[in-house]
Amino acid sequence: SSYGGVAGLTWAQNSFDNITGAYVRGVSLNGYDNGNTALNVHADNNSDTYTIGPGVSAAGANGAAAGAYAANYGNNSTEAVVEKYAAGTADAKDNVINKASSIAVQAEDDSDVVTVAGSLEMAVSPSSAAVTVGGAVANTNIGTSDNKQSVRAALNDATITMSGSADASDAASVSVQALNDANVVNLALGGGVAVSTSLVGVSAEGSVSVADVHSGTLATMNNVNLTADSKNVEVLARTDGDIVSSADAFNAVWGSTAEVGAGATVSVLNSDVDTKANVNGGSWSIKSAQIDARGINSLYDIAMGFNAGGSTVAAVNAQGNIAVNTLCNDVEALVHNANITASGDVSVEADSDETLHNYAGLLAGAGSATASVGLGATVVVNTINGNTVAEIQNGALQADDVDVYAHNMRRVNSSQTGIGVAVSAEGAGTVVGSVSVHDLEGTTKALVHNVNGS
Repeated sequence: SSYGGVAGLTWAQNSFDNITGAYVRGVSLNGYDNGNTALNVHADNNSDTYTIGPGVSAAGANGAAAGAYAANYGNNSTEAVVEKYAAGTADAKDNVINKASSIAVQAEDDSDVVTVAGSLEMAVSPSSAAVTVGGAVANTNIGTSDNKQSVRAALNDATITMSGSADASDAASVSVQALNDANVVNLALGGGVAVSTSLVGVSAEGSVSVADVHSGTLATMNNVNLTADSKNVEVLARTDGDIVSSADAFNAVWGSTAEVGAGATVSVLNSDVDTKANVNGGSWSIKSAQIDARGINSLYDIAMGFNAGGSTVAAVNAQGNIAVNTLCNDVEALVHNANITASGDVSVEADSDETLHNYAGLLAGAGSATASVGLGATVVVNTINGNTVAEIQNGALQADDVDVYAHNMRRVNSSQTGIGVAVSAEGAGTVVGSVSVHDLEGTTKALVHNVNGS
């Protein structure tokens, strides 16, 4: 029959709460037979999570509807930690490491989280109206503002004596690295096709993509007494991942007497990603030190809509797109309350070098013999508020050269394109507009305060 219709709904959801961890607490480490020793603590998360929700409805009748929802929620943290045993109790014990040739503590997250929701509806009716309605929603939520997903490398609460040959200038025998290379991809895709060869064709399609990421990358050396006159020290926190949010929709409509196509896309990207390298307390006697925090993030927010139709009498096609981005990413390299004596250089650097790529575009096209209208609107709102701080405060510092450097190079590549086309033998009109709002705030600071030294 050419009357009736089909409908469907797809729901896919995944939640996770995991920790990949390597821990050393309260150890006494000495080389065998008075020889040298080494300590390597490494946690590596290579997990991938894919959640895909496809929905398809097709009818050789006058109605088809489909909806799709896909979501990933959770927290996958990665930790490599050397710290006090039973902290805060009567049994508390620090770490003691003697005659170490090298110490490496590294936490690395190289995971991918991919969420895809897609809907497609088709209705073809030779003797009645044809209508399609569809929508796709994709949602990725990593961590929360109160419980961020973390990549943490820590060498804390230790007394360490190093031995062995001197380090070359490009090597570090004491290395603490937190490396966050995790990627998040969130896609909502929708499409509708309605064809009526006798009456009216109508298609309405919407897609919503929301990517909300809260994470922290932290490398620390707290309360460490280090005797390593010929050794270099490195404390590095680096974030270098991609976050992608994309909402896209298309409608293709034909109605013999009239056609209407309506589409809307909304893409929201929230990035609260901190990168911090911290040294607090302790006394060091070393060759050189580099305390470095680097935020090298790439973010992509895309909202695209394509809406086209035709009729022998009247045609109306309208498309709206909204893209909203909120970035609050802090990068900090801090040295507080530490006593450091270095025969070489000491460098404290915070580097924010991230790029937001924002693309919003639409095509609204209508063609008919009598009257055609194409309507389109795009709204883009970008809010960027992140701090970049390099700081040495309190304590004492003696070194051949001291470099405290804060660099903020946050970029916004924003492009909005709207095309309206209306063709008719009697009357045609198009209205297409776009609004773009950018709010850029934040602090960039390099500071040395209340430090004794020469």
